[in-house]
Amino acid sequence: MLPIHFENAGHSYARRFKIMLFRLGRTCNLTSRFGNLCRMFPSNQRRAFTRTELLAACAALFLIATLVLPALAANKSDSGRMVCFNNLRLMGRGVLIWAADHNQQFSWRSWPPSEGGSQPRSGNAWIEYSVLSNELVTPTILACPSDAGVRRARVFDWDSNGGFVSPGYRNNAVSYPLHLHGSLDEPRWWLSGDRNLQADGANAACSVGVMNADLIRIAVPQDSLLRWTNAVHGPDFGHILTTDGTVEFASNARMREIILRPGVSDDSQTHFLRAR
Repeated sequence: MLPIHFENAGHSYARRFKIMLFRLGRTCNLTSRFGNLCRMFPSNQRRAFTRTELLAACAALFLIATLVLPALAANKSDSGRMVCFNNLRLMGRGVLIWAADHNQQFSWRSWPPSEGGSQPRSGNAWIEYSVLSNELVTPTILACPSDAGVRRARVFDWDSNGGFVSPGYRNNAVSYPLHLHGSLDEPRWWLSGDRNLQADGANAACSVGVMNADLIRIAVPQDSLLRWTNAVHGPDFGHILTTDGTVEFASNARMREIILRPGVSDDSQTHFLRAR
């Protein structure tokens, strides 16, 4: 085979080859023999981040996180309070519907069981709520989303996978205590609310037949230790459900105003049944 010379082949081939390489954006070096025709792919190294630029990017991300994460946490807390508020509202409505069908008495004050009342047992709030199952419709409203450790039951049955009456749920599926002296004769008195209440005592016997109840002294309000603890919505606020079905997100002062007032009581005390 004869060696190829672009000069002998005419200027047209060389010109076309140069145009092709030019369009590819590369540098061409023609030779008369089979040598290096062009450097088709020069080594282009990409420029990396400098240390200063990397630190600046990390600082910007940290600043964004400090601004966004507290807002997300606040939104989650607000969402939990809204769900809790709605739970108590629905629970209060169920209790009032039951009372309207049973001589204006709450289930834990309606005797005997043949009349639809309950048989209160020591420390078992879930039994009282089971009596109200038709009116409450679903046990999910008995679990506050901000209550750590509560198990959310799905139905009022014995199903081990979400059944309220199943041994794994029962009191573990209840966030809200019951005020055992709550009565429709005392409007705007305490009926239920968040469980994070510091009471004046525990393991007290109540006249409605419940044993191991928590007690609150109401004769001398300033002597009561009643306050919100930090277990659910923080140390200064919590939800209160009153006997007319109203729900308030109340401060310590407002909560004490609602609870510490004369009413149906045992020796200047009032009692509530807490599930956990």
